[in-house]
Amino acid sequence: MTKILLAGSALIASMSAYSEPIDSVQLASSEAIQIQATFKKQADSINQVLKFHSGKLRFSDQSIRMKVPDGHYFIEPDQARYILENIWGNIPDDEVLGMIVRSDFMPSNINNDYSFVISYAPIGYVSSENQKEFDHLELLNNIREQLQEANEKRLELGFNALQVENWVMVPYFDEYKKALYWATEVNVNGSDESLVNYNLRLLGKNGVLKINAVGTMDQLPAIKKILPFILSQSEFLEGFRYSDQAEPVTSEDNWQLEELISGKQQKSMLSAFPKPIAAGSLLMIGTFFFMRRFSNSKRKPGKTTA
Repeated sequence: MTKILLAGSALIASMSAYSEPIDSVQLASSEAIQIQATFKKQADSINQVLKFHSGKLRFSDQSIRMKVPDGHYFIEPDQARYILENIWGNIPDDEVLGMIVRSDFMPSNINNDYSFVISYAPIGYVSSENQKEFDHLELLNNIREQLQEANEKRLELGFNALQVENWVMVPYFDEYKKALYWATEVNVNGSDESLVNYNLRLLGKNGVLKINAVGTMDQLPAIKKILPFILSQSEFLEGFRYSDQAEPVTSEDNWQLEELISGKQQKSMLSAFPKPIAAGSLLMIGTFFFMRRFSNSKRKPGKTTA
């Protein structure tokens, strides 16, 4: 890294977009030191009160159950949102269900590995009938175009502009699992770090489970290794599964798979996740990329599960 970023910020793969390079936010050394000190104090405070869960999870309101992988912990919704929004500077998102993190995770630790943000979008039944091959170039261009407006908003908030470079994994729909995958390479103006934003959408009868991982490109193998386990241990409860829809819904109002990737419905031009920057696929960048590791203590999970 050769330049300094302002506070941590959010990236959405499903709503990511592109614009011509915009000047990044840069700080003087004294400003960076002050921000580091403030960040460390705030992050150290929550380090002391974080509650970690392991084992089986059940989200009753969303009719979803999951299992936390070995070597990882789950952070409950309120504390996950506090980290994402107050510590890392992301836009508020009430769809966040929590985070899955490595067992040595600490908010103040620059050397944290990837994190998985778990959320749910109650957008109804997503039609996969008559699914044709994805037009990868068109989808990538759609993603890039949408970031034009998002980057303007980011700059207003003091965050650096994002550039979606290319596919890391082209969109793929698993018909058997009813799961949609895609991943993009992202650059942040003011940084020479290359990042990966990996997206998974598991379709349900009434909405979509969103699992998003963000990390540096060298963490991609680890992300790809653990994600299949998370998917295999995540499911909608009986009566709320995609297959529980008696007859496929083919209304024009239903979301299509391509629209989940590009982040908007073509007819309504509305965002699939109606926030200027959705927290469903967060990019934990910014402050972490110019701070040194503060600590790396091992955590113990709570006695109860979420």
